[in-house]
Formats: sequence, structure tokens, C-alpha cells
Amino acid sequence: MIIYRVILQTFVNQFQVAKDQVTAAGAVVADRATAAAQDISTQATRVSLKVGLKAPVIIIPQNSQSSNAIVVDLGQLTVSNALQLAGAGQKSADGLPPVLDLMSVELDKLMLSRYSFTSFHHFLVFSEKNLMV
Repeated sequence: MIIYRVILQTFVNQFQVAKDQVTAAGAVVADRATAAAQDISTQATRVSLKVGLKAPVIIIPQNSQSSNAIVVDLGQLTVSNALQLAGAGQKSADGLPPVLDLMSVELDKLMLSRYSFTSFHHFLVFSEKNLMV
């Protein structure tokens, strides 16, 4: 009975040693990941942009057999951002002030219309609507 308990205890202790080694390795990996994240935040390039492009025209048929459709012209898509320092006198863990990236998405000159492909009739439902997010 005593021999069985010694063998069992030796077997379980091997798992404890392995668990301790895995825990130590995990701590080292976490420290390195934290250091890498801090390096990235201090060396990261911040870019301000303003992009404008023609947004797509989407044609949605009434059904698979119909020649009637809804036409959605999304007009002009503009995406822009602005960088702004957050909070007066606040500092992050690395000693730098936090930076906010404020992004805006605009859809200008939206048009929604009804269209018949057999008679080529175009019925404007609404036009020149603007959407800003």
C-alpha cells in the first residue's frame, strides 16, 4: 500500500512540475507581449485621411421573373478621420498622451428610384438625400 502511494505521488508530482514550467513560460510570454504592445503604441504611424469615391449603384429586382426593379444610387462616399489628443494632461502607461481617431462616413446624393426594364420608365422616389455617420 505504501509503495502504491509513493508511486502515485511521484506520478502526480511530475504533473505539478510540468504545470509550474508552463505557468512560468506563460508569464514570460505575457511580459514580452506587453512590451511589444508598448513598443507598437510608441512607434505607430498615425495617418489622417480623406477619401472620396463614387459609391455603387444597386439594382434590386422585384422578383426573379419581373422586369421591375428598385435602383439605389448611393452617390458619393466620403470617408475621413481626424486625430485628436484626449484629455488635458492625461498620460498613458508609456508616458504619452492618448490619441483619439475620430472617423466619419458620409453618403451624399443618395437616389432611390423605381425602374421598368420593358418600358424603360424611370420613376424617381427621392433624390439628393445626405447621410452622415
